[in-house]
Amino acid sequence: MTDVEKAEFEDVIRKLVTKCEELAAENARLRSSENNAHSVLREVYNDPTASPAVRVKAAGLAFVARIGAAEANVAVGIKGRTRLFAFSGSR
Repeated sequence: MTDVEKAEFEDVIRKLVTKCEELAAENARLRSSENNAHSVLREVYNDPTASPAVRVKAAGLAFVARIGAAEANVAVGIKGRTRLFAFSGSR
């Protein structure tokens, strides 16, 4: 292995370790006692890096979590395709 290859491998390892640390911190934050389903879903639909499909689904689910409906139907439409999500349960 050349010095250049070794340096490239070390750089990749550094980047992977940094990403793992970021994900571990996010995981710990999401599991903290101050988060509930609604606040986590709000974070997802406000995340500009999330795909539009994920953001729309999270917004619909956050609506259901917020109102606490015994039964709710949420229609999500993206790019001409609509899916209906039905939720039931009691609070």
